[in-house]
Amino acid sequence: MNTLRRTGPYLLALAGLLVSVAASAGMASLIIGTLVLPSGTVLSGGDVRTQASLYLAELVVGLPVWLGCWLAAERGVARQSEEPDSAQRRVFLATVFAVTSVVALVALHDLLRFVLTLPGATATPASRDAAIRATTRFLAFGAAWIGYARLGRPRPASPGDVRTADPAHDLAVYILTGVALAFLLTGVVEAILQIAENALATGQTELLPATQQGLWTIWGSIAAWTVAGGSVWAAIWRYDLARAGRRPLRVLYLYLVLVVAVPATLSGGRDGLYELLRRLLGYQSTTGYREFLPGVLAALL
Repeated sequence: MNTLRRTGPYLLALAGLLVSVAASAGMASLIIGTLVLPSGTVLSGGDVRTQASLYLAELVVGLPVWLGCWLAAERGVARQSEEPDSAQRRVFLATVFAVTSVVALVALHDLLRFVLTLPGATATPASRDAAIRATTRFLAFGAAWIGYARLGRPRPASPGDVRTADPAHDLAVYILTGVALAFLLTGVVEAILQIAENALATGQTELLPATQQGLWTIWGSIAAWTVAGGSVWAAIWRYDLARAGRRPLRVLYLYLVLVVAVPATLSGGRDGLYELLRRLLGYQSTTGYREFLPGVLAALL
């Protein structure tokens, strides 16, 4: 019964929080889009009213559920000294940390892609609307992430404190770390492929696109992956390294990275060596090194 009493408010608070944050971001983007974008370019008047009604309904339902259940949980923290370290509370905080941070990271990437590719393309009403939505999602979910991250940060251990580790928080940290690293590697791989393909293209010696439009369109998208993933990965990895104590999930995370990185490296090395050897043994390719070298370099690096 005590477990159910603790679990219920946190489950409802989680649902209410996520609904409220998503509805707040949607309502903010709808208001900004209506004020900034030309009338009827993205949504008609009826669609705007439909969307506004949906977001308001979600806020009317979600906000009271979130606030009521969260305040009830906070009263339990004030009454019982063991409540701050209860499994239900730690799982709730970790879930909020993971979900809001990943959504904010995806929104940051979408926003950066719009901004960094804008000089090379004409901004359409649809692309501006997408950028507005990405901005409001980033701000709303980012604020929820920062707020609950401060609440969920494990308390420093006092002398003689024998509290166990917080595996739920660790899991949330490594979920964000892994997603951010995947974003960073996507940008790096795309950059390597682009440079190699341009350098190996027939009759083309420069590494960058010939036109300014191509430069911003191609490299702006690559930079969005790299900047969004790299900045978040560096920050969250630095945060994790600064924490003291043994973390079994960190070891698991590092092994998972190796499970991806080692086969990719070996496969790239095998393919590159195979292609080089068969050319040395007389194989004639009509495309030279273009057909395999970019992918091999991307896998190795």
